Amino acid sequence: DIGAKVKALINQQDDPLSKQLALRQFYQRDGKGKEAADALAKAVKIAPDDPRVLGIEFDQAVAAKDWSAATKIVDRVRKLNDGAGLDYANGAYWQARLELARNQLRRAITTLERGLKLMPSDSHAWLMLGTAQLATGDSLDAERSLRKSIELKPENELAWQQLYRLHDQQGQYAKALDDLHKAVNYSGGNGNLVMQYIDYLGRHGDVKQAINMREQIAKAKPGDGDNQRALAELYLQVGATEKCKKILDQLMAKKPDDLANISAMAVYQARNHHYDQGLELIRNYVHQRGDKATANDWAVFA
Repeated sequence: DIGAKVKALINQQDDPLSKQLALRQFYQRDGKGKEAADALAKAVKIAPDDPRVLGIEFDQAVAAKDWSAATKIVDRVRKLNDGAGLDYANGAYWQARLELARNQLRRAITTLERGLKLMPSDSHAWLMLGTAQLATGDSLDAERSLRKSIELKPENELAWQQLYRLHDQQGQYAKALDDLHKAVNYSGGNGNLVMQYIDYLGRHGDVKQAINMREQIAKAKPGDGDNQRALAELYLQVGATEKCKKILDQLMAKKPDDLANISAMAVYQARNHHYDQGLELIRNYVHQRGDKATANDWAVFA
């Protein structure tokens, strides 16, 4: 059992705090909430002021929107700000994290600007500032902040992702594609980012290259329906209708009641001006669902 082996390796760790934090992560990924909570409680008992422990407690409070608990943690960090590695800007960065979580963007920007005067070499703080500025529509300052974040840490994947969003919003698709490519390179092979890059490449870059990449994935993972549908869409985009239809026919043969397959086939029919056939596909699906039809089903039909 792989899980048992992983747990055994974790239990071999000498540092008790690292062991409990690793166990918490293991249990959490395994869907064992009680065991994860128990491991965190032990970690808190061992080192309540450790940055990793406080970070987990803070993230949990934010996720639960327990602003009172999150604020207390920020206050603790501010008091502990004595070179312990928590926050070298007198708690400003943690305060800004809380304000961002509460969507208090203007306040977070002010807090981060104050913190960066004290500690201007923090790449993540510049990333947070750029993200907040982008969210408020301040594209010029956002790009400056994100560039600063990357200057301090070129492999900052999240900064490249935000820069991609900024350039995409501005319609600078070549720059956005380059940003996203760098994010993929620095992500260590993040599958979701790779798929996002291929999709963007197909819409705003080299369609043939995107097709080639999708075809390679199809060979390696023939059962990946999402990739097959994306490949069919690319074929349709370049006028390779027979290749597109072949993929969609195969998908429909395997899963005729899959809404994603039905929607893709309906799009194919519409693009080929067979509107009635496409509409009939979706109408039959919704009617077969009867009372089980969801809002999404009706949205596709509409």
